[in-house]
Amino acid sequence: MVDHQSDAGPTQQDPSAVDYTQDLEGELDLEQIEEAFARITRTFDYPFGGFGHQDKFLTPSKLSLMLRATHFPTEVQDVAGPKDCNFISDSALHTLRRIVHGAVHDHIGGGFHRHSVTRDWSLPSFEKMLIDNALLLGVFLDAWLLTGGIPSEENAEIVKELADYITGETLMAPGGGFYTSEAADSSNKRGDSAMRNGAFYLWTRKEFDTAVGDQIEAEVAAAYWDVQTDGNVDPVHDPLDEFLNQNVLRIAKTHGRLSKQVGMSVNEVKQRIASARGKLRAYREKERVRPVVDKKIVTAYNGMAIVALSRASAVLHDLDPDRAAKYLKAAENAAHFIRTNMWNSSQKLLSRVYFDGRAGTDSFAEDYAYLIEGLLELYQATTNESWLEWADELQSAQIARFYDDAPSTATSTHRCGGFYSTTHDAPHTILRVKEGIDGSQPSVNSVSVSNLFRLGSLLNDKKYTYLAKASVNAFSVEILEHPNLFPGLLCGIIPWRLGGRHWVSVGEDSTAKSLFHKAPRAALSTLRYHNPHNSRSWLVSRDPSLKLQEPGIYTQDSENPNTYRKINADDTPWTQKPTTTGASATNGSGDTSQRPTRQA
Repeated sequence: MVDHQSDAGPTQQDPSAVDYTQDLEGELDLEQIEEAFARITRTFDYPFGGFGHQDKFLTPSKLSLMLRATHFPTEVQDVAGPKDCNFISDSALHTLRRIVHGAVHDHIGGGFHRHSVTRDWSLPSFEKMLIDNALLLGVFLDAWLLTGGIPSEENAEIVKELADYITGETLMAPGGGFYTSEAADSSNKRGDSAMRNGAFYLWTRKEFDTAVGDQIEAEVAAAYWDVQTDGNVDPVHDPLDEFLNQNVLRIAKTHGRLSKQVGMSVNEVKQRIASARGKLRAYREKERVRPVVDKKIVTAYNGMAIVALSRASAVLHDLDPDRAAKYLKAAENAAHFIRTNMWNSSQKLLSRVYFDGRAGTDSFAEDYAYLIEGLLELYQATTNESWLEWADELQSAQIARFYDDAPSTATSTHRCGGFYSTTHDAPHTILRVKEGIDGSQPSVNSVSVSNLFRLGSLLNDKKYTYLAKASVNAFSVEILEHPNLFPGLLCGIIPWRLGGRHWVSVGEDSTAKSLFHKAPRAALSTLRYHNPHNSRSWLVSRDPSLKLQEPGIYTQDSENPNTYRKINADDTPWTQKPTTTGASATNGSGDTSQRPTRQA
């Protein structure tokens, strides 16, 4: 975190004083990624996944960095160590399995709760938030692609479940956009006035059996989800007897173990559990009062949802076209809603909140950052240049309002860099803060750095690329001291030092788009769609330097950015098989026994 006094307005500098083509010096290098991995390893909870031995948050930024380790460039893996990169990715996959099988997962209605109050994910804080579920959707996409993108794999089912939850009636506003959250408290039955923590999600054994009906099916499902007569909440974590005789569902046994216990085939066990799940969901919707929904539409949170749904749509396009179309429509509708109701195009101002028919509250830098990221994903998923054009417009506005353009020294042409969270004239602001640490959500600067690198690549804009590097460099002191707290900015070191992977698809062939989205995410990679014969193309006018005419897929020369080489789809780097990891894909058996192991 970097704090500066807010009494001064933005410094007016001569734009010509900054040479955006110059190299930016700095102390940060790939060794900080190695050190971050070492520190993450020291805090990793081997038996249960996650970090530390107390209550646990979902930490999507950290998990995203870890999942990408085995697909970082060779130079990064050489520094960090290939075996350590494998271990880091395995640890993330193990954590995700424990989260999926734990009580933070709503096994009946889908989605995930805010965090676990226990080390073993057995008792959640019952609030469900859009931001957590949107960010987790991206993480589970990374995990699924890392383990091969197999349609039957457990992570594939979670991807669809999460996207269905986000685009369901609870969180998706009828006119476009997404609501903020579902509360933790609700009444247990219709007509009850008392509100209780987690009431919508808890079951007594008697109520569970009644809802399922069939005795054998209830026995199988109860064994699977650890439903007990006296409840399954450890009294140590319930000092006030708030959950006495109550059960919160969590997977306790694999399908294989359960089939041996009850004398059924694995397929029959799965069918019984699926049937019980449907009955429990119907009972819950009929007999209980759903938690109150916070119906504010927040720009930043909607940006996160647009990112995740755009990616999910692109990955599922060939595997599940109907779902893919649904997710893409929801993402586009949210973007259209924000543009229509929350964006003042003449003043270049974005509102943060829309509620009860009105937009209000000045936006923060994160609202611009997350929305820009969402628009970049929409462009990559649709080839629609209008999303990229708006992203460019928003990026210019974010820079004008939030970027620290003050000289780093009195005589320097370099700027301090980085984005403040608020504008210089924001009311009630004593200190303007630059956030770089990633907590329950990525920091505004980590997202902004990624956006700037991607826009710099897609638009061939050296200013954007320079500002990305300068924003990473603004946090160099903090990153050198505590690199594990900055997973998003660590990912920015890689394109700063090594460049990125940039492809161009010329013509109407969709092959490049399909391959691009099905490849595991790693460091900076972009795909630009180029139609040289479209005289009205905004992108061609924005960057007329690209002269490619012949249809095909091209890759940018790493030594000469103005040179492109035509390649065959089968030869592209995105078709490389994922590194085989110890914590490989699961087939939905519910096996929680696999743990990452260090190799000497």
